[in-house]
Amino acid sequence: MQLTSSAIVLNLQKHTDHAQIVHCYTLHGGRVNYLLYGRNGQRTLGAKSKEQRAKTGGAMYGPLSLLEITADQRPDRALPTIKESRLMYVPACLSTDYTRQAVALFAAELLYRTLRHPMEDRQLFAFLYEWVQTLDTTDTPQNAHLWLMTGLAEQLGFAIDPGLHPELLATPTNRPDRQKQLHALCAYFAEHIEDWKEPKSLAILTEIFD
Repeated sequence: MQLTSSAIVLNLQKHTDHAQIVHCYTLHGGRVNYLLYGRNGQRTLGAKSKEQRAKTGGAMYGPLSLLEITADQRPDRALPTIKESRLMYVPACLSTDYTRQAVALFAAELLYRTLRHPMEDRQLFAFLYEWVQTLDTTDTPQNAHLWLMTGLAEQLGFAIDPGLHPELLATPTNRPDRQKQLHALCAYFAEHIEDWKEPKSLAILTEIFD
């Protein structure tokens, strides 16, 4: 049986010499992990897919790529196998801007560690899909990860109370305030997410924004 769904790529992990696992958050199934065969994890089908891939430097399965994935699901296989992928959104700035790339790396890891369940949530998917496009187009990408965390907290049911934590909802205008708010948001997530692990890419953001 073949299934097609919109998907946001969270992580690409080596599985064997000829296959990788693509961790995604999908429109129809929530968290779904796909098996991907092909050299360097770049298997796509059709001229349109190849053309789109060229526009993004070949990063079809890079962090936060917005894809439409068609996969083959078989009872004798633990993971669905990707048969075809196509980019649903070709970024204008994300592939060339280091600040946006650092934010995307952090966001993908945050979502990878946070969104664990194979449960459909169309509202959450729509929020994330729109946020990725905002990251690509906003004039203030250095604050985009903060918007993501506050919005994600609301989507996951532990919205930040402006009366109790106004500092977590502020719009920082300088690097020290931005760093302080980011670490405070991570502490807030640690209080509400079971088995929370601080994203390793947090150090990259700290270095870039210092």
